[in-house]
Amino acid sequence: MPTAATVNRKLRALADGLLDLTLRQTLYMIRCRFALHRSSEHSAARAPVFALSTGRVGTQTLAALLALARQTHAYHEPLPLLYGLGQAVYRCASCAAVDEILMHSLSLARGHLIETARQCGARYVETSPQVTFVAHGFRALEPDTKFIHLVRDPRDVVRSAMRRKWYEGNIADATRISPVSGDARARWARYSPFEKNLWLWQETNVWIAKLCANLPASACILIRAEDLFAEERATLEKLYAFVDSEVPSNRRLRRVLRMKLNRQLTGAFPEAEAWDPDTYERLREVCGAAAETYGYRL
Repeated sequence: MPTAATVNRKLRALADGLLDLTLRQTLYMIRCRFALHRSSEHSAARAPVFALSTGRVGTQTLAALLALARQTHAYHEPLPLLYGLGQAVYRCASCAAVDEILMHSLSLARGHLIETARQCGARYVETSPQVTFVAHGFRALEPDTKFIHLVRDPRDVVRSAMRRKWYEGNIADATRISPVSGDARARWARYSPFEKNLWLWQETNVWIAKLCANLPASACILIRAEDLFAEERATLEKLYAFVDSEVPSNRRLRRVLRMKLNRQLTGAFPEAEAWDPDTYERLREVCGAAAETYGYRL
């Protein structure tokens, strides 16, 4: 049994670590800090995994699915939130010292969560779209970091974004990326919210694809949200193998999938089948080439 002094020291350390944590983070912290019996497996290093996406692709569902994996601490949007950091990095990708500042920021924001998972012999997983444009910073901090490129049909992503009024007064618009050069920058003020969301889908997925293309094949996987939602067996096996886990039972998987976490229920924008020819042509013009690489026929 630990001594009273040891317990008091752990309690003080725990109290310091619980500031600004969510309930889920707090429970993980308590469980790990007071684990008295740790197997040799608990000391094994497990590379963090981050899901990269545009958002509106099922990231909360992905986090819940990965939470079913053995020895995995899976989060959707842990505190502190990273809204704005990705936008700043996107704007200043070629700025001097940006990588050094980014690495320091990410170490402060996520270092304790990654280390807590490691102390438990678990893998840290985060699915927030906020990490997309800072992903290379995590790779610099943890060279074995791995990424899931989560993609969804642009018609569904853009419709959901329009219903949430992205680029049209949404509270997070101030932290959303916009073009820094080229024709899109010159025309940005004249773009409709629909066109801006098309550009966002295209630019984000191209950014992710370029990142993954420069990493070892084992460091990235591509997952289509539709295949995940449809419980496609090959997709589930690919996903869970990536985090070194067996596929959970169908019962556990369906319990998560039928909840339709963070499903868009408000806002009005027509389904793609009702879009007029000009709208569809603009979709193909902006997103067609990239969409086809992911198997979407627009």
